[in-house]
Amino acid sequence: MMTTRDIDEHTALTDTALTRFFHMRQLRAIKQSLTPDAIMTLVRALVGNRLDNCNSLLAGVSSHLLQKLQLILNAAARLVTGVRRSEHMTRILRPSLSTDSTVGHA
Repeated sequence: MMTTRDIDEHTALTDTALTRFFHMRQLRAIKQSLTPDAIMTLVRALVGNRLDNCNSLLAGVSSHLLQKLQLILNAAARLVTGVRRSEHMTRILRPSLSTDSTVGHA
């Protein structure tokens, strides 16, 4: 049984997911006109910062909602790296996670 808090969290996170996917579709449409640094900056601004703002809502959230957020992060990583959807993201992200000192920092 879902409580009012669960319904509010579900609504807020679903709205966030839909908005982030919208922004990424818009970025994908203009990607050829942007430099890799510009793409990274826009993805961080439009996707990463908004997800960071939702961190306080994630305590005790269902695994279903966490999966939605993981899909957003994977789509953002694919947009930045140019990796196809059929390729596994862990292999792509592992090297950059160990060398990028800005990961997780705004």
